[in-house]
Amino acid sequence: RRRRRRRRRSALNISPWEGGRRRKSWPTVFVGGAPKAGTTSLCNMLWNHSRFCRPVAAGKFRKEPRFFDRVEMPLSAYASMWGRDERCEERRTGGRSLYVDCSPTYLRSHRAARSLRRTTPAELLPELRFIFILREPVARDLSWFNHQKRKRRWWSEGFNDEMSYEEAVEVTLKSPSLKIGFYAQQLLEWWRYFDRKQTLVLNFRSLVENSSDTIKRIGRFLGVEDEEWKRLKLYRDNEQNYAEKLSLKDVNFSTCMKLAQAYEPSNQLLYKLMEGSGFPLEQPPFLSFSSPCARAAPSVLEEN
Repeated sequence: RRRRRRRRRSALNISPWEGGRRRKSWPTVFVGGAPKAGTTSLCNMLWNHSRFCRPVAAGKFRKEPRFFDRVEMPLSAYASMWGRDERCEERRTGGRSLYVDCSPTYLRSHRAARSLRRTTPAELLPELRFIFILREPVARDLSWFNHQKRKRRWWSEGFNDEMSYEEAVEVTLKSPSLKIGFYAQQLLEWWRYFDRKQTLVLNFRSLVENSSDTIKRIGRFLGVEDEEWKRLKLYRDNEQNYAEKLSLKDVNFSTCMKLAQAYEPSNQLLYKLMEGSGFPLEQPPFLSFSSPCARAAPSVLEEN
């Protein structure tokens, strides 16, 4: 483990332009957010625009490189992913290609922002742009529960296929999984290393309900304003419908309130941060999250 850390530290001191790598073959657009917050839909939309290119490894599209929050991938492997999207190069109509790293975990990673800052050449740092998508934490947690239960694949210890959502919430409240929804703290960590003007913070609700205006803002924020955006749409690519899928109205009200109260201090800090200054002109008003428990099912005690 110590050897891996030493290799990682030495790798971060290597310029990605060594070995003939071209300047344009390094990502300048990064998309992050919590699981089930729409990052896949947004990235697929960007990659359907002729100016935005995907990472490719071993001849295959690599949606989530996750280089900056892991220690096992060498810098050379990450750098080699860029400049290989032949489909992007063939359809480009003009202007410099922009490479997009769509790794949602970067937002909540304790190392990603610092690692990216150290790895990127100083002259390129002002060009970096970050889009972070935030979803109301309780609704996001339920959606993530549905996703994992359907896949029968759990990313944290303590969860299993047989447990109810009420049982899963009790585990979440005592596990690191709870921190996935602490968005304010995550943004503050990123703003330690990058200017707020380089970040566009989107509410999942605005992304879904007002996608046309949001797409225009994204284009201006990324410096790509053309007619091509008009043909692009946001599709809910990871949306899954099946018999056992739960909605908030299926969740016990007291369970919902437990989780909502755990997230409320962070939510209030988030609203305060988003009312501040220093954001790009394209930043839309950040709407407060709607109350998730208004749709939750009342418990037996509450009914009586």
